[in-house]
Amino acid sequence: MRDDVLHLFHYTSLLAPLAVPDHMRYGAVCGASNNYISTMGGRKMWAWVLGTVLVGVAPFMAAAVTGNVQAPTAPGDAKALLTQGDAYLYGEGVPRDGRKALECYRQAAETDADGLTCLGHLYFHGDEGVRPNYTEALKWYEKAAAAGKVEAVHRLGKMYSRGLGTVANQEKAFQWFLQAADMGDDYARMEIAFRCFVGNGTPIDRERCLKYARELNASTHDEKLKLLSSLLMAECLALQGDSVGAFKALGKTGSVLVLGAFYVVAAAGMSVFAAIYLFVAWRKRRKYAAGEAVSPGVVDALAGFFVFAVMSSLFGVLVVLDARLMLLLAVLGGLASILFWGVVFRARGQRTRQVVPMTPLALNKSWKYLLSALCVIFVFDMLYQLVLGAFGVSLDNQLLATFLPKPGASAAAFVGALLCGGVLAPFCEEFIFRGIVYRGLATRIPDWGAAMGSSLLFSVLHMELKFMLPIFVMGLLMCWAYRKSGSLLAPVAIHALNNLIALSLIMAGVET
Repeated sequence: MRDDVLHLFHYTSLLAPLAVPDHMRYGAVCGASNNYISTMGGRKMWAWVLGTVLVGVAPFMAAAVTGNVQAPTAPGDAKALLTQGDAYLYGEGVPRDGRKALECYRQAAETDADGLTCLGHLYFHGDEGVRPNYTEALKWYEKAAAAGKVEAVHRLGKMYSRGLGTVANQEKAFQWFLQAADMGDDYARMEIAFRCFVGNGTPIDRERCLKYARELNASTHDEKLKLLSSLLMAECLALQGDSVGAFKALGKTGSVLVLGAFYVVAAAGMSVFAAIYLFVAWRKRRKYAAGEAVSPGVVDALAGFFVFAVMSSLFGVLVVLDARLMLLLAVLGGLASILFWGVVFRARGQRTRQVVPMTPLALNKSWKYLLSALCVIFVFDMLYQLVLGAFGVSLDNQLLATFLPKPGASAAAFVGALLCGGVLAPFCEEFIFRGIVYRGLATRIPDWGAAMGSSLLFSVLHMELKFMLPIFVMGLLMCWAYRKSGSLLAPVAIHALNNLIALSLIMAGVET
């Protein structure tokens, strides 16, 4: 028995390195032991097994006493550290803890470039216990890029483009995107093709644009990228006078032709509808007394949504001509729909201000509506993001933010975006959805029903699934402010302030 105890301690000491998290030493000991085990007697064999169990279980017993039941991770075992960091970051089997995730990524980064990229992501987005730090994110992305990580290279292009953690520099952004594109990043190829087409960070070069668009179209399996690259190819070929090639480029994706056919039919239908509506309005015209309050009807409410949606879409599709004008073109669609309703009201013998009250606001009476609505919008957005974050869903900026001027653009571009998105767009949308749709529905159904119906149409028009609920709540608040103040200028002011704040933050490079 004494020999068995000696053997137990002997083999335990041989296997003691197992208690130290070093997998290479573990493999060496086990490999050397295999041959020795075959020469053991039965009792020696059991002593070796018992020693192994004791040494293997000891760390878990200590962890149970200290309250940490997680198995130790070997230094240098980068893949295990990255997995552990992801578990803390996303709350997979353990409570979410950004600081522990950060520590795991730091250890992994010592031996694995993926850890460098993960550190960049964590500092870029922030998490529980870790605040966003663009300067740190830039530093780790640069280290990961030096190690050949294409995702980090692409992120550097975005950060230099938007001025995050550094001064905006479109030329440097172009070089980073170019490097990522040459490493096989499809989205970087799309970025390079688009920048060559419009001259952002590089001189306009349609030949280069066509080259990258063709390469992308031939290699990618992403339908969205196929569509965009086909459009760029068609535009470049059309500008070169190759109409046959342009048509073939469009034919590479049937969705483009279907979309074009839809807008042609929609434009024709819109023209016929407008003509009929104006004719009926003229036939049923009647004079109203000066100052008489007149409300649109429920038919006007439905027609208002239809006209606004179609006109905005028809103008917005012209983004193919120049993506930088998307916001302006969409606003022009809204202004065109307002002009349409002005003609309808005139044909009926009404004045626009009779139908849609726009009396000046008295700040001493209306400030509480403006402040209350803005506070509710802000608080609801924060809660909405927290709830989505709890389910692992991130709330990025709306699609329109893609077409906003980036840091480093001209002052005229920023002023134009703020004017269109922060003043004209809110006025157009409030005129239609509160002035026409909400008041029109309220003539036939209860006020709460009219508010919900108009707000639902308002959220649907934005065509952003993740944002439908916040936009719906925002629409309800606009109806409330309109009803309380009696003037369309109240919801316009709330909408404009909300948009101006959001646009300023996005164009300054701040995630919202």
